[in-house]
Amino acid sequence: MRFISLILLCVIYTARIFAQQPAHIQLTEKDGLPDIEIFNIIEDSKQFIWLSADKGLFRYNGREYKHFTHPKQRGNAVFGVLEDTQGRVWCTNISGQFFYVENDRMHLFLDLSDKLRGLISEFLVSDNILYVLSAQKLFKIPIKTSEITLLKNNRGFIGSYSQHNRGYVYSSFNMLYFTDKEFVIQDSLKLDMIKSFDEESGIIRRINTFHDDETSFIYFLKFGKNTFYSTDFENQSISAIEIPERLEQTLITHISKYHDQFWISTDNGLFVCELQSNNLRIVNHWYNKIFVTKTILDKQDNFWISTKGNGIYLIPNIGIYHYPMSESLENITELESIDSNEILFGTNTGYLSKYNIKYHKSAIIDSSGANRVSKIVKAQFDKDFIVAKEDKTFLYKSNAEELLEISSDFNGAKDISVVNGGYLISLYNGVKLVDLNYNLEESLGETRSYANCYNLEENSIYVASVNGLMFKPDGAELKEIFSDGKKMYIKVLDISTENEVWAGSFKSGIYKLKNGNVVKHITKRDGLLSNIITEIKCDDKGLWIVTDLGLQYYDFLTKTFKSITKQDGMPTYRIADILPIGDYIYMASNNGMFRLDKSTVFKPRKTADIYIANIKVDSEIKTLKSHYNLDYDENAIEITLNVNGFQTSENLKYQYRLIGLGNKWQTLRGSDPQINYNSLPSGNFKFETRTITSSGEIGEPINLTFKIARPFWSTWWFYVLIILTVGFLAYLFFRRKINVLKQRQVEALQQEMVSKQLVLSQLENLRSQMNPHFIFNALNSIQEYIVMNEKDLASTYLIKFSRLIRIYLDHSRENEVVLSEEIKALKIYLELEKNRFEDALDYSIHVSDNLSTSDIQIPSLFIQPYVENALKHGLLHKNTNRELDISFNLDRLETKLFCTIKDNGIGVEASKELNKGRRPQHRSFATSANEKRVKLINQNRNEKIKVTVNSNSDIDNDYCGTEVIITIPLKSYRYEGFNH
Repeated sequence: MRFISLILLCVIYTARIFAQQPAHIQLTEKDGLPDIEIFNIIEDSKQFIWLSADKGLFRYNGREYKHFTHPKQRGNAVFGVLEDTQGRVWCTNISGQFFYVENDRMHLFLDLSDKLRGLISEFLVSDNILYVLSAQKLFKIPIKTSEITLLKNNRGFIGSYSQHNRGYVYSSFNMLYFTDKEFVIQDSLKLDMIKSFDEESGIIRRINTFHDDETSFIYFLKFGKNTFYSTDFENQSISAIEIPERLEQTLITHISKYHDQFWISTDNGLFVCELQSNNLRIVNHWYNKIFVTKTILDKQDNFWISTKGNGIYLIPNIGIYHYPMSESLENITELESIDSNEILFGTNTGYLSKYNIKYHKSAIIDSSGANRVSKIVKAQFDKDFIVAKEDKTFLYKSNAEELLEISSDFNGAKDISVVNGGYLISLYNGVKLVDLNYNLEESLGETRSYANCYNLEENSIYVASVNGLMFKPDGAELKEIFSDGKKMYIKVLDISTENEVWAGSFKSGIYKLKNGNVVKHITKRDGLLSNIITEIKCDDKGLWIVTDLGLQYYDFLTKTFKSITKQDGMPTYRIADILPIGDYIYMASNNGMFRLDKSTVFKPRKTADIYIANIKVDSEIKTLKSHYNLDYDENAIEITLNVNGFQTSENLKYQYRLIGLGNKWQTLRGSDPQINYNSLPSGNFKFETRTITSSGEIGEPINLTFKIARPFWSTWWFYVLIILTVGFLAYLFFRRKINVLKQRQVEALQQEMVSKQLVLSQLENLRSQMNPHFIFNALNSIQEYIVMNEKDLASTYLIKFSRLIRIYLDHSRENEVVLSEEIKALKIYLELEKNRFEDALDYSIHVSDNLSTSDIQIPSLFIQPYVENALKHGLLHKNTNRELDISFNLDRLETKLFCTIKDNGIGVEASKELNKGRRPQHRSFATSANEKRVKLINQNRNEKIKVTVNSNSDIDNDYCGTEVIITIPLKSYRYEGFNH
């Protein structure tokens, strides 16, 4: 198309200067920094960052800050933080207290308030000795004894010290001393320019020193200006150092040396200087008007810049510089070089501007419209540029500072390539080929296109669209390119100086193309950080690649990758455009423009050391050690991992395994690496963990071991104990069983014997009750009645006798009979015996009113033998007045039956006298039988039957006779072995 209008350059603003400075991250309280007034900063041997600040002492482990304090600490602010050879971190405060941190606790070592009197002192710890340099005094204090020794006491002030490999350098009055590590002076240098410390000399009293193996100098204030002198102990010489004017009026707080440059921290920012031939030259001045207190370089090559009031500035990569822009120019979308010193750039808000990288000046060319600049490309005429916005397209003539609006066919162009005699344009509605006058020559499809490129060597066109990657050789139709038979969805295209086409895909990595064919496919397996590609750009030696996980450079010669992630200082991964210029790479981002120094931007990869930060057993924090012996119920284990260093964990993955549970490595993602084992079995375990970087580098593993004891019920000794116990119990059981069986056999035998004896006893009782005398007397009586022809008496007597015999025979078959039956038998028996005594016998049987004779059972054939004894041994030997009284009563509780048989016979003693003439050991048959039977019956009773024989003479001397009391318990009666 022809030009439709000519638009004069809208506005050229007065150049605005933007200070170039390294890409940094500012840490303040909103980022979790506990204080923004930082006095000192160090990195210890374990890569912890320590901060002495106005609010106290803090330690940073890459994820969080830990505050250390002591109950006796006076005031919060601490100064002079340092680490000794034992790994203890020391600090002091304005009150003269000295503290150290060991085993995660702050300890108060010494209080020198009476000697320091509120002066902030410098100190150091060497070989377990604390040295304190303050005002005119130098103290030596062994840590073991805390004994204070004064090494030096001057009228002049003692200056700061510098440490070197062999010892220290410090000033005192007008002398500079070189000492060993025990502060024993090895050499000295007189400072001739310092004669006194009075006001006329104009010299501030504190002399600061800097000394390393290559450089040695002192600096101090003289008449309000910084003054530097180089020092040479070997040649005993002092030489003035020329310094820039900007450095003269600043307050110098600290000097460090990195990469042969001096980093000078001041109250007016950070000066990076070089010292050549006693001439100090400023290379860079950063953080203007900010009070910088100290700068350190950590083991991951990150610069930490502490400030008083602005927190910390962290420079992860000194090879990345940031060009801050005004807010309207910050969100940059396109870059193109005008020449080696000027860059043309467009923004998301539609601004077209240029930037002078030599003088750091920017100028706005066009601010019309609010639609983003989608593409800037060099036209085919020298220093002419096609600028495509979403709503307009311009031709910018940089030589004439003219801005011309051209064909609307370019509006919103996604990509523009210069071809022979025209331009190839990717648009939302297809790809168009136009001539140099922007007239349409050919339309290549009608689908949305993302990118295109023209290969001059092949004279071919490559087009990336929503339908795939297309290829058009010279004079041929468009055809699709496939990779292993699959469609290729490409986001960006670029061509190298060797005419090789490189394609970055949406999620399949990178392809190298030749003559419409895929000749190389690179993915994560080959070293890509990610298969998601957002931008690529070729330079003369390699390919710059932007992924969602970082920036990479692919070397065409070595076919290797170098990576830059946020850990390496990459400010953002939202890179819209890449522009190589000489030794630098310029990048457009949503946060302005960045410059990468090709020679220094790639930091040497240092694998961060992983460590176990915390271990909990059953939610209880344990002291860290290499091995743990745990009980069986201490099986819930939580392990927290960490790597020190800023943003280190964000660019690492953690791998771990628990040998004993499995040997496969597992990967842990996330910024809070925590492993939980909720219920581990018993056994021996070895926990191993390691890091793996985004590029696949694996760190050295670390491990800890622990043993979870078996529960006592699953240990071998418990099994043995159980077996022994079961065996012993089985032995006891069977032994008891056998004993019970034996006992039962014995009891059965005893029962059998008792039964037999009871039977015999009953038979004996029966014999006693049916003894020959009784039967003979009864039969004689019957015979006598018959002879005397007293048939009725004979019949009555015979009936009673037969009835008694029948009762005895019936009772002999029973173990027990009711009391009424026993009383009935006694009555018949006594009636028959009364006849024997020719009626010279008076007897009575009394039963108490509360006694129910039909409900009470007593042993059968039990009472009669005692009645027979009363008759036979007591009453038989009396001729007249024979009395026999039998009574049955219950006790008050009605639990015992008392049977009392009382006679007025001759008595026990008289009976014994009569029996003396008989055969030896003669005893009544009935009496002995009854005694045996009582013993047998009592064997089966809980409460025993008792038989008590009392002589009436024991009661009344004038009265003879015998009383037999039979006590029969009615309750708790048991009788085994017989059926009733």
